Amino acid sequence: MGIKSIVINEQQIEEGCQKAVNWCNAKFNNKKVIVLGILKGCIPFLGKVISKFSFDLQLDFMAVASYHGSHVQKQPPKIVLDMSHDPKDKDILLIEDIVDSGRSIKLVIDLLKTRHAKSITLISLIEKIKPKAFDINIDFSCFKVKDNFLVGFGLDYDGFYRNLPYVGVFEPDNP
Repeated sequence: MGIKSIVINEQQIEEGCQKAVNWCNAKFNNKKVIVLGILKGCIPFLGKVISKFSFDLQLDFMAVASYHGSHVQKQPPKIVLDMSHDPKDKDILLIEDIVDSGRSIKLVIDLLKTRHAKSITLISLIEKIKPKAFDINIDFSCFKVKDNFLVGFGLDYDGFYRNLPYVGVFEPDNP
């Protein structure tokens, strides 16, 4: 079990995060925004970008459970921690670590729509290059990568490896 290869190194992460900051600052210039981080994987990405945002923001979080300790999604995702701010008539900037099938983030987007958010913008550190199970619009992704199981920089396997300063391909033991 372990890291097979590094897909995105530390320098590339820095550069990708700066591109995300530049894109967001241009998009949200002179706006008030709720920055909504999707826990737990968003923490390193959000930490790199939030202090460089030049627009007015409120910070909030949601947590969505979908993998339950495995690298295979076995159950439908569910909201396990809801945001504290009311999104009604607000611009929402979703910060996600990775968009894989799109199932989890679709749940969040649909919920925000039912709560009448003014706008919903999704940025993701990583977007997997593969057909999505759901039609979602990723407004900005720092990296587009092949469909491998990834860990590091917020991405985990059974809660571990989030602290790695890079993103790597992970191969779990096959019993």
